[in-house]
Amino acid sequence: MVGMVAGATIATPTGEPGQNPYIRIRGLGSIGAGNNPLFVVDGYPLNNSDNFYNINPADIQSIQILKDAAAAAIYGSRGGNGIVLVTTKRGTNGKTKFSANVYHGIANVSKRIKLLNADQYLDYTKEAYANAGTAFPATLSDPTQYGNTNWQDEIFQTGKQDNYQIAASGGSEASKFYITGSYFNQTGVVPGTSFERYMLRANYDAKLSSKLKMGMTIAPNFSVTQTKPIAGSFNSSSITNGGQANLGAVVTDALLLPPIIPVYKPNGDFGQLVNTFSNAIAIGGLYSPVATLNLYQDKANSFKGLMISYLEYEIIKNLNFKTSLGGEAIFNRRNYYIPATLANGSAPNANLSTPTLAGINAQQQNSNSYNWVWENTLTYSKTVKGGHKFDALVGYGSQKNTSEGGTASGQASSYTSNAVQYVTGAGTIFGTASYSASALVSAFGRINYSYKSKYIFSAAVRTDGSSRFGSDNRYATFPSVSAAWRVADEKFMKKYAGTISELKLRASYGVTGNNNIGDYNWQSYEQAANYVFGTNGGTRNYGFAPNSVSIKDLTWETNKQLDLALELGLFKNRVYLTVEAYRRTTTDLLLNRNVPSVVGFATRVLNNVGEVRNDGVDVQLQTTNINKKDFKWTTTANIFWSKNKVIALASASDQILFDPVFGYTSAIRVVPGLPMGSFFGYRQIGVYRDAADVASSAVWSSGGSKPGDIKYEDVSGPLGKPDGIIDANDIQLLGDPYPKFSYGIQNSFSYKRWSLSISLQGIVGGKIINGVDRYVYNFYGKVNARENALNRWKSETDQGDGWTPRVVLNAPSSLTSFSSYELFDASYLRIRNVQIRYNLPSSIIKRLRIQAASLYVMGQNLYTFQKYFGYNPEANLYGNSVNPTYGVDQGTYPLNRTITFGTNISF
Repeated sequence: MVGMVAGATIATPTGEPGQNPYIRIRGLGSIGAGNNPLFVVDGYPLNNSDNFYNINPADIQSIQILKDAAAAAIYGSRGGNGIVLVTTKRGTNGKTKFSANVYHGIANVSKRIKLLNADQYLDYTKEAYANAGTAFPATLSDPTQYGNTNWQDEIFQTGKQDNYQIAASGGSEASKFYITGSYFNQTGVVPGTSFERYMLRANYDAKLSSKLKMGMTIAPNFSVTQTKPIAGSFNSSSITNGGQANLGAVVTDALLLPPIIPVYKPNGDFGQLVNTFSNAIAIGGLYSPVATLNLYQDKANSFKGLMISYLEYEIIKNLNFKTSLGGEAIFNRRNYYIPATLANGSAPNANLSTPTLAGINAQQQNSNSYNWVWENTLTYSKTVKGGHKFDALVGYGSQKNTSEGGTASGQASSYTSNAVQYVTGAGTIFGTASYSASALVSAFGRINYSYKSKYIFSAAVRTDGSSRFGSDNRYATFPSVSAAWRVADEKFMKKYAGTISELKLRASYGVTGNNNIGDYNWQSYEQAANYVFGTNGGTRNYGFAPNSVSIKDLTWETNKQLDLALELGLFKNRVYLTVEAYRRTTTDLLLNRNVPSVVGFATRVLNNVGEVRNDGVDVQLQTTNINKKDFKWTTTANIFWSKNKVIALASASDQILFDPVFGYTSAIRVVPGLPMGSFFGYRQIGVYRDAADVASSAVWSSGGSKPGDIKYEDVSGPLGKPDGIIDANDIQLLGDPYPKFSYGIQNSFSYKRWSLSISLQGIVGGKIINGVDRYVYNFYGKVNARENALNRWKSETDQGDGWTPRVVLNAPSSLTSFSSYELFDASYLRIRNVQIRYNLPSSIIKRLRIQAASLYVMGQNLYTFQKYFGYNPEANLYGNSVNPTYGVDQGTYPLNRTITFGTNISF
């Protein structure tokens, strides 16, 4: 799917085992209520997208992405961000058929970041001390004690993938089945990270009588995921799905730790900055990534189950009643443990020879969630003499979601031994508990009409009621209408029939909704609020206080979308072009807004305010270039443009601010008139070349500027015009994370028993922040740097590349503030997939007594042409966050380059 669907962005923000990509359809409409599409599997709308990603690709019959609101409106509130329709394989008439798919893959990091080696780093550090007027520490002057460690080599390995899948299908006119089981195991390119999954799927359909049919799907799976603290701040990693703070981020630490630090000390301890070289270059919180990978333990077990059943009865000819009932259940358990020998924020000096019991931390997390959906529909279809055809559907549905969870944690400093590496090793254990629920009821209808398949009309309406909204405004109605004209079937087009095989015009308008704001947010409810009364320490009194203001009229976030399209087929559809233009407007945004302080217990409450607009064009082209008996060549290509704009927030001056990483305060902003999540900071225009350049230019307000410092653009001052001082008045718009356009192309070739497919995908435009560099400049000369530091400003006669600043201990605040220096072009072109397949000849097939067999080799993410120096221009520290915090990279798990060898057999 990646790069193959115009209008659908499918990004891979991390290469971590078990982590899924995210899909965005026609831009971002919501600022705080989520932008995930709805996944519908075999007619069942999933409450949790994980159940989609847990489907074995070999079990999927087809995937269809519904982009326009008219197609999605029948799903009402659940279809506001588009629909991904998935149909899995089902049984067919005939003898039982078996198939097997087995593959093995190896993976490595698709690229490395070029850093300074030990000699380069020492020159760099000596220069930092010299520029600061500080003597170089004597403890660093003995070269025999230096290592020359490439920390990236220490934290990366060759990963592996193994998959085994077998399926059986068959049946008769009265009963059909498809059953499959699979096992998948992935070892990551970072040691200690892995994902293991066991899956089963059974689809069954039966014709119980001439009028009654039934069917059932059962799809359980069990997975085990092992995680390490990979990305984020060097001293407080961002662990996937949450985890203990104050741990070193493995990739960030590997990029920062000086190469002169050895992996292990002579006594077997892990090499750390602390207690090495008499702490001459010690940085608190920068730990050995090898120690973290070896000692930190984090394991999650997850069981996910999906069951769908239906009954369909033909009441009279052409009139059918169908009732379907399905449910999802997810059970998660996660245990993590920080041993006494792992250095972290609670025990910075811990090591193998110096265990610190106070640094032990353990926790067990448990969560369960349940979801059921019951839908009932009546459908009627009729074809009338003369070419009139119509069908109608009416239905009613209900849905309920519940979730509950709990944690058990050991109290810090209550562990007496490192022997029991579990929460029960603590002397004192405390816990938390949570519960949440929501419900949805719906009534819907749709009518389709066509005349000789030439004039096509469709209309739908759906009313939803959600418990997530206030009692005064819980229901909303979502209508849609669409029409199409097959111009190619008109009489006046007959003379062009040899050239134009299809010409269709389409138009649609629809309204959909979004209620993804969590449960109970419209309510004001009591939360624990304890207080101490009395003297001499007093007595704790237990009580409760309201947490917010009740908003009874809170209601749906609404998407309104207009879509105009042209379909053109040429030369018997050997060339098929689809062009779609759309405008998607999201109103009544579900956002927090300020309330008067006189309320006393809340400063912001959830409300319906604001508007966002997405305009775009999707172009899809399919061509059959060569179609001979033994050789065939087809091409599928697409390109799409999407422009996002915040039209309004709570007020004309309102802004929503985010910190992309610690220290870059409010660098991501949601501002009316701009794309949501735009980047704001200082714009670099070079470095100060010499003293004369400093004297003639605007300088940094705090401490001034010196030759070799970064030079910023002076755009404004207190009076609204340049004033010769660089301060907060000069912060300006620097760009946004969204591409100007995205594209993809796939060429497929077949020659006799051989086939080859090549898929390319890329984007042009968009920006990405690198948050690791902030620490390079925060601790200038004490941590490692990228190779660009070799081109730094060194003197007025050696000005480097004119862009990279000087190195000096305790860098000025002008260098540690967010600017365009830390913002990079995210454009790329990626060789996404290359596959070569060979089908065994019939002579071998007969000898093996099987129906068919093929061998294949496939390469994924083989190479990325990019300007960004980092591992992956698609990286995003915040993954699939509901907040518009995109384009942020801070030690994100690298993308994998994978080579897979496999076979498919049917018998």
